[in-house]
Amino acid sequence: QNPVDFDALLLKGMFWIPAADQDAAVRSRKTRLDQAIAVQPNDPQCRRERARLARYLREWGGAVCDADEAVEIAPDLPAGYFLRARLLWAMGVREFASADIETAAGLDPRDPIPLLTRAAFRMQDWSPGMEPSPELDRVAADLDAAVAREEKPGDARLARAQLRLVYQRRRKDGLRDLEDWKAANPDHPLNDGQVEHWIEGSPVFWMRYPLLST
Repeated sequence: QNPVDFDALLLKGMFWIPAADQDAAVRSRKTRLDQAIAVQPNDPQCRRERARLARYLREWGGAVCDADEAVEIAPDLPAGYFLRARLLWAMGVREFASADIETAAGLDPRDPIPLLTRAAFRMQDWSPGMEPSPELDRVAADLDAAVAREEKPGDARLARAQLRLVYQRRRKDGLRDLEDWKAANPDHPLNDGQVEHWIEGSPVFWMRYPLLST
């Protein structure tokens, strides 16, 4: 098979297109990924993408199988572990999900994204107004470490700003983090005067990150 065929199939499987029947559109995308995997069965990105679509369709067995394959094909990439953890978490198998999260977080000591993603997992059951706890301290430690790994203030700095502003009641520190992020990202779409609104108005604004969708 021509490699271009694989690239075209992967792109058609990855990109979301608005449709009246979204389930049918997802199934069509999944079919493209079936075809791409037939061409290159050892591509971890294909496996992860198909697992996400299977999750959307609530085809849990197929989703976990593809996530397993992604981990087996690329055991040094955190993305497969985090995807499988997300699936297992949604299925209620939190012990195994937690094991995958810990594995992924320890793979690259220089990358801030795994720590940011682990913090996001820990925040899933948290809401503003809850009393501080050791779990929140662990989230803060992950975000501190992620901030230290960033070359410039980025996603981790923004996440820590929200944690401090909304959950830890450390407004002065949170605003300082926010100003550092804004100064380092003048052209970011969120840096339009509304970022404070999003941070203080969304329960866990930064859970859209990383790697929960990688």
